[in-house]
Amino acid sequence: NNGGEVFLAADPDKAVPKLGVKFSSQGDRSGGFITPDIELSGLSRITGPVSGNLDTAAGGSFNPTAWFGAITGAKIFGVFSLADILEDVGFDELDKLPQFVGQSLNRVEEVISGLERLKKLTDVNSTPETSAVASVLDQLLDNTAGSIPALLAGAGAGPVASHLATLKTELGSLAATLPGSALPSGPKALIEQIRVSLGKPIDDVLANVSLLQQFADGDVLPQALHARFEWRPVIKAFGPFEPSGSGERNLVLAVEAADAQGGADEVFTVTCALNDFVLSLEVLVLRFERVQITAIAGKKMDVDVKFIGFEFIGPLAFIETLREVIPFNGFSDPPDIQVTPAGITAGFTMGLPNLSFGVFSLENLSLGAGFDVPFIGPPMSTWFQFCTRENPSRLTVSLFGGGFFFGLKVNADGLQIFEGAIEFGAACSVDFGVASGSVSAMAGLYFKIEGSDFTLAGYFRLRGEVEALGVVTVSIELYLEMCYHETGSGKCVGTATISIEIDVTLFSTTIEISCTKKFAGAGKDPTLRELLDVQPDATSADWNAYCAAFA
Repeated sequence: NNGGEVFLAADPDKAVPKLGVKFSSQGDRSGGFITPDIELSGLSRITGPVSGNLDTAAGGSFNPTAWFGAITGAKIFGVFSLADILEDVGFDELDKLPQFVGQSLNRVEEVISGLERLKKLTDVNSTPETSAVASVLDQLLDNTAGSIPALLAGAGAGPVASHLATLKTELGSLAATLPGSALPSGPKALIEQIRVSLGKPIDDVLANVSLLQQFADGDVLPQALHARFEWRPVIKAFGPFEPSGSGERNLVLAVEAADAQGGADEVFTVTCALNDFVLSLEVLVLRFERVQITAIAGKKMDVDVKFIGFEFIGPLAFIETLREVIPFNGFSDPPDIQVTPAGITAGFTMGLPNLSFGVFSLENLSLGAGFDVPFIGPPMSTWFQFCTRENPSRLTVSLFGGGFFFGLKVNADGLQIFEGAIEFGAACSVDFGVASGSVSAMAGLYFKIEGSDFTLAGYFRLRGEVEALGVVTVSIELYLEMCYHETGSGKCVGTATISIEIDVTLFSTTIEISCTKKFAGAGKDPTLRELLDVQPDATSADWNAYCAAFA
């Protein structure tokens, strides 16, 4: 009754710290949005290290919550727990369990180990892009005709070195073609990680081909410690998250570390990816091909986020047509990216071409989008904007014109902020030489939704100015605004302001008169009964004291 083949347990009577692997302590190095912590509780002949309850493992079942212990604190995008989307699997499905591998390998063994892993992946996931690499791997590893088995049987090292050189070239070509291949995102991420990790060991062997013959002769070569953690679990839909694509193996976490020969150089690579999924937020449906983070020791973290598409829903369905001009691949190697221990921020902004014909002109168009992936704390958020409040678009038709903008930010908790404005009106100017003047009339509408707060404002601005002989300038502006705040006072507030400015040579003065009026509404202003502290029996000590003051 030991389906998990557990044969050693940590001694509970020993007062020593437990051996653990804590990804959450360095989220910026371990992929960020997947940070499980593992604590060794025993060993299994099937999986090696076992975490969590040994009885569960001995029963042949893998329970993520028991295995990872504090997995409820391990968040994806800071939105939901890993435990929410993971399914239990049995020990008979070894490839769906966390894989721990620890080895002490020499340089040649390190190359062979990587070649075998790469061959397994390319055999199972064959595409035209990987066919050349797969062919060279067969020439190296085939049991009957491969150059490495032949080397071990007494043949020379030349064919192995030649095949490794060819493989190095093909792996270089694969780096360019792999991103566009039809491979599922999970295997694609693992193949890329193996390709990167094989680079230096192959270079070292090609630089010293005699290592191959020494290995075949059984000579003792310098050893290096290698550790590898790989996990591709089965995931399920939960809340706003729904896996899609051809399969359910959409989550990848792969960590590889090696203490190179003599301890002079450390190799550390991390691939963390969530592939083929949909996030259905309150006003936006986002479809992702991948969100992948790759970290290589000594290099800048690479973030690759690729949209398949998105759709505005609910109250924002009216702007659905804008999705036709937003590039879905704007986050793949984005121009604006920041990676810190707190999280990742990436995005892009781009200008759109002006449109004009006849008296019609649409100018100053811009588009922006971005996302934040915190390693800890708040959930992942996405934002879009079409122009900005500070720099709105400009639309003119003859002497009539205006502008507009809108932007929004959403996360799995719903809509965080959505604001926009539109302004329209007319303007004209005249110049008679000795005197010139202009007049403009603009009206606009502004709205803002932030959490539970809603603001709606409308305004009208009338402005005129005249200048005579370059000496005297007089301008007058009338500004009317009506603003409603849902929270706070819950009232409409009307403001009228008239400004007059006179500028005569070195003298200038401005006169401004303003009036504000609050209109009654369902606000929280106290009633007269509350102000006078009227008791249930209709008496009020405050009212009596007030009256007595005038007695």
